[in-house]
Amino acid sequence: MKIIFSFLLLMKRFNNIVATQNDYNQLKYYLDNNQVPAEVKYKNKFVTKYEGFVKENDRIIYQPLGLEVIEPDNKQEKLEEIYKNDKNSLGKGAYSLYKYIQSRYIGLTRNIVT
Repeated sequence: MKIIFSFLLLMKRFNNIVATQNDYNQLKYYLDNNQVPAEVKYKNKFVTKYEGFVKENDRIIYQPLGLEVIEPDNKQEKLEEIYKNDKNSLGKGAYSLYKYIQSRYIGLTRNIVT
């Protein structure tokens, strides 16, 4: 039970790491240019916060778990894409679908999915 609770807290943390479009843009800039954006006040904290994130093709991935970061402005589009094209989403209830999405993406919260 403790492991499940820890995992849920970890996923909640991930969804809050890139909560706004500004967070996403700063992370993208950091990965593209390998330097912290000028408007970031606490640079060491920023680097620590986004440790483990990499850019693959045009996607941002949290490499240790293989989770794709969804751009906040494109959440609805990504969710529709999952509903329409992902065979694994068929026949799942709201909670099961959320758990499936949570195991593959960062940024799609339960409120958005259900």
